Amino acid sequence: GDMILRVHAEDGDKGVPREVTYGLVSEGNPFTPFFNISETT
Repeated sequence: GDMILRVHAEDGDKGVPREVTYGLVSEGNPFTPFFNISETT
């Protein structure tokens, strides 16, 4: 597939950084099956 969006996020808390994960919300969205997202990359 083609990449259509790149997202960058950082943990804004002070101290030890926590893991940031990504996901798609599929509640009532008919387009969710057409997309795939990597949780960590």
